[in-house]
Amino acid sequence: METGFLWHEKLMWHDPGSAAAGFVPIDGSFQPGLHVENPETKRKLKNLLDAYDVTPQLRQLDFEPATMEILRRFHTVDYIERVRQLSESRGGDAGETAPVGPGSELIARMAVGATCAGMASVLKGEVNNSYILSRPPGHHAERDRGRGFCIYNNIGLAIMEARAKGLVDRVAVVDWDVHHGNGTQDIFYDDATVFYFSAHQHPLYPQTGRPEEKGINNGLGYTLNVDMQKGAGDAEF
Repeated sequence: METGFLWHEKLMWHDPGSAAAGFVPIDGSFQPGLHVENPETKRKLKNLLDAYDVTPQLRQLDFEPATMEILRRFHTVDYIERVRQLSESRGGDAGETAPVGPGSELIARMAVGATCAGMASVLKGEVNNSYILSRPPGHHAERDRGRGFCIYNNIGLAIMEARAKGLVDRVAVVDWDVHHGNGTQDIFYDDATVFYFSAHQHPLYPQTGRPEEKGINNGLGYTLNVDMQKGAGDAEF
């Protein structure tokens, strides 16, 4: 089994700023430090893959930043422009705790492009599976705003791109992040060709993903949300 691997050091250069910048209270009760969504955990994983000689066993896949055409399949033109303006200035919030640093717009498009390339390589039979080690994340990003550290909806856009190229008809998204992927759910909420499954802690940000959220219209029954209690482990899953 051959695994495709998509990585670029520049994906680590997205700068969400300090942990105190819009994420924790600024009343002096928290020690400022690295933002929760920082590059060090992902960079450490890459270094461990190198150190244990796993990286040479993976097939390195090339990718390009996502085009405007890809982004516009879901995100509004106004939102894309807002991200660009923030990226070309001193940065800011693209919505709700979705920090954009200087240069983050290109990096966010790289993350989308890597996801598109990783998915396409599997669907074309070039590799058996692929792993995209990238940032910023994406499953909270909505049509017209970023949320929860997510700028563009990486996986949703990659699915839409694969379908536009005729590479796939039906897709299952299995999301086991501790938070519910509200943005990804929204993209396909009325779509019977994409089954969205999420197991996530509740209550927890963004307070969406209740079991009664099952899709609408043609997509009714193609969304499945499972609440998990804090501390749940293998037995509960």
